[in-house]
Amino acid sequence: MLERTGIPTDDDLEKIVPDKKRLAKGPVVIIECFQKIPCDPCAISCKLGAIKPFEDINNLPIVDFDKCTGCGICISSCPGLAIFVIDVNYSEEKSLIKLPHEMLPLPEKGEDVYALDRDG
Repeated sequence: MLERTGIPTDDDLEKIVPDKKRLAKGPVVIIECFQKIPCDPCAISCKLGAIKPFEDINNLPIVDFDKCTGCGICISSCPGLAIFVIDVNYSEEKSLIKLPHEMLPLPEKGEDVYALDRDG
């Protein structure tokens, strides 16, 4: 349960992840924002209108996956580090994930990095 563990459930993720058909088209944003808080920089930063304007600043972001190109501009706009871009067709063997990074030292281009899943 997200409220107790901070880890989204499969039901939570099902609401925000694009379908397999859209994932196959190329890079696309995923916003793991599950709590209604006053925050909207992601919608303001998206010049393509892929993150729909908020009717209320406390609303959760809604992505129009057909408009999203996976450019990643919105990633650095999120103060909660809740936005990333995934490209499942990056290569035949690998997917590419663009995610926010605030720790030093920064990895070098091409360097492998270790990451943890939602459970740590």
